[in-house]
Amino acid sequence: MGVWLLMSVALGGCSTYVNAPDDSGAAAARTPQGLDYQVLHDQRFTPADWPQTLTADIYLPDTPDTELRPAVMMVHGGGWEGRSKDDMTPIAKRFARHGYVVINVSYRFAPEFRFPAQLHDLQLARHWIDAHTAEWRIDRARIAGLGYSSGAHLVSLLALVAGTDSPLDRPYGGADTGFAAVVSGGTPADLRLWDSGRLLIQLLGGTKEELPEAYAAASPLTHVHAGAPPFFLFHGTWDDLVPPSTPGCCSPPYSRTASTPSFTGCAGAAISPLSCCVAMQKRRRSIFSPERCRPIEHVQRRPACMHAGERAPLSLPTISL
Repeated sequence: MGVWLLMSVALGGCSTYVNAPDDSGAAAARTPQGLDYQVLHDQRFTPADWPQTLTADIYLPDTPDTELRPAVMMVHGGGWEGRSKDDMTPIAKRFARHGYVVINVSYRFAPEFRFPAQLHDLQLARHWIDAHTAEWRIDRARIAGLGYSSGAHLVSLLALVAGTDSPLDRPYGGADTGFAAVVSGGTPADLRLWDSGRLLIQLLGGTKEELPEAYAAASPLTHVHAGAPPFFLFHGTWDDLVPPSTPGCCSPPYSRTASTPSFTGCAGAAISPLSCCVAMQKRRRSIFSPERCRPIEHVQRRPACMHAGERAPLSLPTISL
């Protein structure tokens, strides 16, 4: 049982690969491209008594009508205080053209709504997806989460607390709010490492000195466990808000904390937040570099990349989880 994540799709401009797969191979045959799709805009997923009406855009690819499809729940960034699901529209379209059902969701913003309100919104959305799997022909075993920046923070938390004894998994969570895999970009994984800036104060309701337990509980890094799904983390060295050198943003803390190799990581290098990456999945590793990036050796020399120079066969752009 596996889920296929199109990492090249997730990374947008990444188009030049080391150890790239043969397009004529079986993996390429399983990866549709250029499909037509329809979009169901602004579908409400919150109940009538929810504090704010929230909606999602649903992308349904044109695939054979008996075929179950993988799905991706997408969560936008914006410092927990703004932006919209429209930010994810370009990548949602790319996934849909490759045969994925995409659920591009919205959530409530701080400071009007404090954490964990945002997580509760995503938990509701995740249950809502399950309720529509038959209608949208989604394979329940192949539902992934994808987020960027604050969206990456939220989707990571959603995946990590699902089905655990964490108070964050109650009352709206549960084991079925998890994912088969997570793609997480520019992730603020440990909120305790920031100096209680405005965004965190308005999200959590105080400084880390005033609310140390809240800062810890809201940090995905503190919820890593052996049963966590595979993660693909991507980052860029030009990210000034969440520097890739920050522990928890890239690979080392995740790999050290998890007791099994199922929790994986990626560190970026140069040019832009969606740039050179190292992709590792369990014990199989591969390196790829998009156009306009610095030479791949620059990535290999970075200690944060966890033995990036070790290569083993792994088909890209698809990664089998």
